[in-house]
Amino acid sequence: MSGYERGDIGRIIGMSDSIHAIRAKQFSKEKRTLGDIQPFLQLNSITQSNDVYCVMMSIFKKSKLKRSLVCPVDNANNYAKQVKQQLSIMTDSKSALDDVYNNLHDQYSDKEKDKDISSIMAILRRMLTTTTESGLLSKELVLWLIQASDDMDIDDSILDEIN
Repeated sequence: MSGYERGDIGRIIGMSDSIHAIRAKQFSKEKRTLGDIQPFLQLNSITQSNDVYCVMMSIFKKSKLKRSLVCPVDNANNYAKQVKQQLSIMTDSKSALDDVYNNLHDQYSDKEKDKDISSIMAILRRMLTTTTESGLLSKELVLWLIQASDDMDIDDSILDEIN
């Protein structure tokens, strides 16, 4: 198969399908373009093959597609405040998921875990990993959003950063 393994083609198709789903389901509603795809792919980087992910990210970076400026509320200042609130909810949710995962882990030994408990723990682990690897709860981002949402002189120029 000229340098590709059979699974590579399936992974490429899977990535293409993911990009199409994001574009069709999310972007069409929000008037976004493919220039906005990189953060979406980064959030889901572990769902695809790392090789395919890296190639797709490289393609989109080299494409220099323009990103759209989306402000779903009346101004950038209120948008920053809204995103800050959502990050606060995410932080609390992640903490709760950590507690549930750790309690399940402590309560059941590997021998005692049945299929359902193991499945739940795998789902929780995936959610925690995705949240952590997304960088959305990084100290730097949270501090920047606090500063941005508290600054009353914010204009639309920071929409790209917030998006």
